[in-house]
Amino acid sequence: MDFSFNEEQRAWQYKAREFAKSEIRPISIQRDQIEGGFGPWDWEIIEKGSRLGFRTLAVPEEWGGPGTDFVTQTLVMMELAKGDSAICKAFSQNWKWSHLIASACNDDQKDRFLKSFISDDRYLIGRGITEPNAGCDNRLPPKDDPRSGYRLHAERDGDFWVLNGEKCFIANGSVGSLF
Repeated sequence: MDFSFNEEQRAWQYKAREFAKSEIRPISIQRDQIEGGFGPWDWEIIEKGSRLGFRTLAVPEEWGGPGTDFVTQTLVMMELAKGDSAICKAFSQNWKWSHLIASACNDDQKDRFLKSFISDDRYLIGRGITEPNAGCDNRLPPKDDPRSGYRLHAERDGDFWVLNGEKCFIANGSVGSLF
């Protein structure tokens, strides 16, 4: 069995390595010097990386994305994180959820969400998963330990859904377009 990376995987890895070296790392050093660790959101780096395909890696070709496999995504994540792990996460966060939309949603939902995602270099997908007492334990509370698992509940109210619960971290929360 051959575990070598194929030509496409190596090409994505190289592109990510060069982008991290030339674009991310120079600003990462500046970002690391910000007291408290939080600076302004750098849309320019997101837009540049988006135009190179880093934001939409998991979107299938038939919906306008590169349709890369998980190995390629891992290689890209590794290279981008060498530049700055937070910037890498801003890109990679989108892969999980765009993949989920592409694989689990109906065509109407794919059309509404993936087209906007593909066409807008600033369109980021966020997620509200972490809860104060559950972390990222993505189970409903089991009967034998009601203190664990998610507590957020959704209830339908006419044409809308009402969410009740607490979240303590929202990935891409301040900048996301879809959650």
